[in-house]
Amino acid sequence: DLRRSFPGSQVLAESLSDLADALIAYGRYDEAEPLLDEALTAWRSYTGDKEVPARRALVAAARVHLARARGRAAQAIAEAESVELPDRPELGRFHPAALRLVAERALAEAMVGRSESAQARLTKELAELSRPAADARQPLAEARLLSARATVRERIGDVSGAATDYGQSIALREQHGDPDSLWLAADLAHFAACLARLDRPRESATAEQRAAAILKVQRAPGSHLFAVGSAAPQAAAAPTHLQRGR
Repeated sequence: DLRRSFPGSQVLAESLSDLADALIAYGRYDEAEPLLDEALTAWRSYTGDKEVPARRALVAAARVHLARARGRAAQAIAEAESVELPDRPELGRFHPAALRLVAERALAEAMVGRSESAQARLTKELAELSRPAADARQPLAEARLLSARATVRERIGDVSGAATDYGQSIALREQHGDPDSLWLAADLAHFAACLARLDRPRESATAEQRAAAILKVQRAPGSHLFAVGSAAPQAAAAPTHLQRGR
């Protein structure tokens, strides 16, 4: 039990954030919120007066995710802006948590009509991530950025561009992640929708079937995973596993 063995620790804060993020995907917002409050308290206890933005970004990103899921755009923006991310690699510029917060902030910006700005932010981040200055490739963080840009591109009507980004995100998740990840299922479902709009029905059906198979394994309510900010969710089975760096 991390609460008993490592109270007020970094590992507790990050584990609570990961669990909350999965609960949000399951539509269990009321359970996720106290975990995120606890995670923030644990993080502040761990760091004291010394701020470590690149790592606190994990807690902040999950809090942005929850605000977005509840349709609270202003709160999502405020949470995203609560952490000033580092601008140099040695300070965590390309830390997975920092990149994830960039993705969440862009999605929050799209909620308030700043889709072009959000797309530009994500495109710049993906370009920076591919530069030699980046410490090492972060495939799951890169997938998160691609998925976010795909969502933004859908919002502004660039369905072809969105399909390309979803396809690349899916490939990265399949190569480096968990084949039964809820986040892979979400990308597959959105990819299927884009392909259908592009009049590619066979490919769309294949992607949709793959997403459905993952949801069956996870016993997850797809309506809440794919429609962020929808009506109050029904209870769902607990996550079977969590994956760091989604």
